[in-house]
Amino acid sequence: MVSSLQKSNKKNLILLAIIGAVVLALSFIVFNKNGLIKYLSLKSELQEMQTELDSLRYNNERLKKEIDSLERKIPAKIETTAREEYGMKRPNETPVRVEGDSNEAE
Repeated sequence: MVSSLQKSNKKNLILLAIIGAVVLALSFIVFNKNGLIKYLSLKSELQEMQTELDSLRYNNERLKKEIDSLERKIPAKIETTAREEYGMKRPNETPVRVEGDSNEAE
């Protein structure tokens, strides 16, 4: 009877030690300085930076196309840029500003 009780206590002790080791290992994986929490934080930051990079690339391409059209001296593009960016107008022309114009929202 004593030996079966000792075996049972020994099994419980081994099980408790294994559970303790697993909890300790999981705690280390999650909470150390390069753990799961840090990984998830960096992954989120990487996604934000990737989104920003995509936006910047899109804007760069748009600006390159605008520069190209201005360098090729396309009259319609030059006139549009002069009107929108610099508020220029043709002689005898009266500019009219419309409230809520979609160009002003940009």
